[in-house]
Amino acid sequence: QRQISNFRQVPGTVNLYRSYHPYYPDKPQYDTEIERLYWVAELARQVGIRSDITLSSNKESKVGEKIATYGDDTIVVSIPDYHQTLIEKGDILYVGAATGSVPSAGQCYYHSEDVYFAAWMKEVVEFIIDTIHPMPIQMHCALGADRTGMFCATIAALCGADWKTIMADYQETGNMKIQTYRHPNRLRYAMRRLTGVNPDRCTSAQLSAAIRAHFVQMGVLTDEQIDWMVARLNEDVTP
Repeated sequence: QRQISNFRQVPGTVNLYRSYHPYYPDKPQYDTEIERLYWVAELARQVGIRSDITLSSNKESKVGEKIATYGDDTIVVSIPDYHQTLIEKGDILYVGAATGSVPSAGQCYYHSEDVYFAAWMKEVVEFIIDTIHPMPIQMHCALGADRTGMFCATIAALCGADWKTIMADYQETGNMKIQTYRHPNRLRYAMRRLTGVNPDRCTSAQLSAAIRAHFVQMGVLTDEQIDWMVARLNEDVTP
């Protein structure tokens, strides 16, 4: 269930989960999509997701659209109840929507050190530390693989997760059974560009410090904001 939905807790955190898109299938050619979408919603319901960070474009307008048919089964875009509640309460962040610059996998992997990724991280951190948005949070893009992989790796490292654990989490997406593979060198390359250091040779404290220094020196985040994000993602929350 966890593998097919790509749903799991992000290392170093208590209140952040990553997943496949909650209602808009990215691979409708596979007849596993009905089950996949069911388990994204069910696992989100089980852990009590109360806020959402979307790293891909807003698909709310796609509701009712028929996108795939498998024998007698047809996928019609339908927002699950828990996610509809988040929409109605305003507890969803569509990263980049305000500026018209939505995150792309290429930008996250190959230009992680530039102003675009920094601006997206600023949006994410400010959303997390805004106490109006309750924990826990679900983060995803389309597959929950590339953009989600880089953002979750960055946040996990800031929260103290070690690189080996972060890489293992990144590679778990390969168990989704969508016939694609993410080589670990993609994430390794992105992290080296972001930090200027080799993550394989860093302790968790060194990697966290390098990421923190990058965003603070760029002037997009403060130490206080990062500390607050770490605290909120690890606070005790009783649904």
